[in-house]
Amino acid sequence: MKVISNLRISEQGLEAKGKNGKWCPVLLSQGDMDGACSVYSLMMDLILIRTINRSDVTIRKKADGRKAKGRLLHEFLDNHGLVVNGFKFEELKALLQSSFLKVVTSEYIDEDNILDRIKGSIDDDMPIIIGIDFNNKDGHALVAIGYDTNSDGGLSEIYCLDPGQPKTNIGYWNAVIKVNEYRNTQYKHLYLPINDRASLCDALLITKR
Repeated sequence: MKVISNLRISEQGLEAKGKNGKWCPVLLSQGDMDGACSVYSLMMDLILIRTINRSDVTIRKKADGRKAKGRLLHEFLDNHGLVVNGFKFEELKALLQSSFLKVVTSEYIDEDNILDRIKGSIDDDMPIIIGIDFNNKDGHALVAIGYDTNSDGGLSEIYCLDPGQPKTNIGYWNAVIKVNEYRNTQYKHLYLPINDRASLCDALLITKR
């Protein structure tokens, strides 16, 4: 099993070090801020790679548009905070490039070799935002922070932080994707805890400069 290093469990629950080097709760869920699941996942990812602090998104002040962080928060939380239908990852990347380019780089990853890219990112101690689709529901975005492998060395489980699921105080993740549980279907992975079939459709890898 492999989990990125910038996580710990304390009496406050699951924590990560933010930009200021202080440990803070990392899971963002409905009500912590406005936005779609992709924006919640983006902000958790940016906390995990230590480019923002949790308080930047949960304690809102007027954004300073002269600075990169201010432009980022203004773009995603002021301009697009009430988007309910979600963002495509290509849109997230474009908005990041226009608002936070001095701080991070971002790479869009399609479904080809996505399992290898998820494993490689976590091996490099980097979280990665992943997109999943369901058969009868809208798509969803979450942050992959760990994995486990099968006897052949391939991924068997992907451990995730999901803004749509309850927060955890006793574990490093609150959602799991069980890989290749089904055959002869587009939706060949099992997404827990809602026990639904899903496909891995794309990912967004964000790297601190």
